[in-house]
Amino acid sequence: MRYTFATIFLIFLFGCTNTVQERNLREVNTLTFNIRYHDTIPGLNHWESRREEVAEILKQSKADFIGLQEAEPTQIAYLDMQLHMSYDCVFRTREAKPTEGEATPIFYDKRKWKLINSGTRWLSDTPDSAGSKTYGNFYPRIYTWGAFQMIGSTKMVYVYNTHFDHQSKKARDQSARQIVRAIMEKGHRPVILMGDFNAESGDESINYLTHNGYISFMDAYGKDSTSVTYHGWEPKDEFPGKRIDYIMMSTGSEVIDKKVITAEQGNHPPSDHYPVWVKMRI
Repeated sequence: MRYTFATIFLIFLFGCTNTVQERNLREVNTLTFNIRYHDTIPGLNHWESRREEVAEILKQSKADFIGLQEAEPTQIAYLDMQLHMSYDCVFRTREAKPTEGEATPIFYDKRKWKLINSGTRWLSDTPDSAGSKTYGNFYPRIYTWGAFQMIGSTKMVYVYNTHFDHQSKKARDQSARQIVRAIMEKGHRPVILMGDFNAESGDESINYLTHNGYISFMDAYGKDSTSVTYHGWEPKDEFPGKRIDYIMMSTGSEVIDKKVITAEQGNHPPSDHYPVWVKMRI
């Protein structure tokens, strides 16, 4: 069969277009941000003093998926109102009563992704028991997950957002093991795991997530110990900060770009954590 130059050109163009589209389908922007709970003490740290800047950061991120930590229902309601044109949200608070306590919500770009399934489980020996805690932690700890399908495609991605305990090493270690076990049981691939892990690179819980022999994750920042994500609203000369907020992804994924968003208005950050943004190819 003989082809004209025009036919060959169209075949080439169509093939290149499909390649570009396929590549774009696999590129995902993700943001994780501990926004700090609804602080009611008057001043710059009060939620109403910083909520507009938090909302603006989320909008400007243009993320496919946004995972928040320490988010209380009133905060989620405000952010949902600000983002509703582009995003929907899934969450459940960590306390026994769903109207009380902090949550780990996942906001997703509803223009690009369709929610297939979701849930919240407790990081304990009884993960389906609301408010449960059995690893030595004072507060209940949870993870929220969602299964998302790209609109107009069969591509799926599974997103997990969590907040590990800030006091108990045992709770953090057990939480890491429980999340890995849950992902293995569900057979989810590919996976994005993000959140405030309250652990620095090299901690046992982080090492387990990245080297467990079952479903190891790539830490988007690798062994980088210079990127501060938690500053505690403290002067840098008194507290240099540390990296405890992570975005991880299934092995075989590729980090295209990454940044810790340190921009702030009035020299006062809108939270005691900086948001972390990653563009990845999964």
